[in-house]
Amino acid sequence: MYRMFRSLRGGVFWSIFATSLTFALIHGFNPEMLNYGIFGPLYYLLGAFFLGIVAYHTNGLAAPIGIHFATNIFNTSIWGYGSSTLDNMGLQSIVYRHTLDMPFAFFGIFAIVITYGAFQFFKHQRNRS
Repeated sequence: MYRMFRSLRGGVFWSIFATSLTFALIHGFNPEMLNYGIFGPLYYLLGAFFLGIVAYHTNGLAAPIGIHFATNIFNTSIWGYGSSTLDNMGLQSIVYRHTLDMPFAFFGIFAIVITYGAFQFFKHQRNRS
């Protein structure tokens, strides 16, 4: 979809935004995600926008797929999805939460974004020398 929108006159930003919005509409408006109010769709919109930027900078889908996989594993193993179709306990035996705390999930995404950014920065610095 990105390449299709990129061929239009909108440019990189609008093509990434259009694909991110589509991803957020499909994933973020599931009934279980609407239980979190605006945080469900916003979580998917920001995550998809970040993955679109990564796809643009790496010129491929391997890195965004890896980050998406890591985020899914992180969210399912740490918090669990109590009200979702992926009903799982996560670490509830140690830290009790009824379900995924969406505002706190932004911390997980933020940690992954910072880690990926630092990795790319140091990789670029090492290759420049």
